[in-house]
Amino acid sequence: MTAQLRPHSLTRLATVLQIVLGLFFIASAIGKLIEIDTFEVYLYSFGFFSLPTALVGTRIVIVAELLLGIAIACGITPRRSILAATFLVLLFTLFLVAALWTGRNGNCHCMGALAPLSAGWSLVKNALLLLLLLLLLRLPLWQWHLRWFIVLPTALLLATGVFALSMPDNWMFGSSTEPFDQRLLSNLADEDGPLCNSDILHGRCVVVMATEGCPYCHKALQKLQTIASRHNIGDEKFFVILPEQESAHQWDDDIPQLQGKRYRISVADFLHLTYGQRPIIVLMDNGTPTETFHYRNIDESRIASFLDNND
Repeated sequence: MTAQLRPHSLTRLATVLQIVLGLFFIASAIGKLIEIDTFEVYLYSFGFFSLPTALVGTRIVIVAELLLGIAIACGITPRRSILAATFLVLLFTLFLVAALWTGRNGNCHCMGALAPLSAGWSLVKNALLLLLLLLLLRLPLWQWHLRWFIVLPTALLLATGVFALSMPDNWMFGSSTEPFDQRLLSNLADEDGPLCNSDILHGRCVVVMATEGCPYCHKALQKLQTIASRHNIGDEKFFVILPEQESAHQWDDDIPQLQGKRYRISVADFLHLTYGQRPIIVLMDNGTPTETFHYRNIDESRIASFLDNND
């Protein structure tokens, strides 16, 4: 009797594990999608990829997790799906090892907005996932036989949906879409202006208008730090303009943020400069603004080539 029941018990166990693991991958994908801006900055901050590649790569990761989760939970080509999920978890694990190797044990954003996990705890989570995936491969798997002409269009529809819900910034925004009063920096740098003794008017530099408590200013400074690191650009080429009387804000992450040379100006001057918008990034050539960016259209190649051509 026991010998007859055992296969059924293993099948039930495999079915439960398939559903649980599939739902876990789906939840992980949804969590990343909710917090996509933070996830893409985190991935980009390691400097392995260019900014456009990181923007697209984060969405590919989300699509992969979502499709694999659905395939595992629904028993669609389960063995291949589990093998693909195992390979994906191994890639994530190598990435986490690289993070720990560089001394970064903060939130790895592996679960997105659902649960903040340090890189160390995420390694533990991945080890458990790998054990369960390998165990599942040894069990009789539940399989739902679907025709390819159903599976393929559904997968393409889901992938399109992810990109439609959160299209990469570089697909939507071009350069120089932020209005900017070119007279203002000249006015601020005159003999009566608050920046009259600054180096902004000499040579080529990047000027960033930001506020301490603005999350997208924070992310913009993180992106600019990665651009500087990837292209070996010194901190002296960046000027961060902040309003006075603003208290410092502590952010709960370990993604490096650009420091640059910081200046504080009056709130009135800051509002006149930014028209209430921030962050604004300005490429300055001997005191003349030549190009502006906001958070969504930061262009790594244009900023790097502008500073590389500095005389």
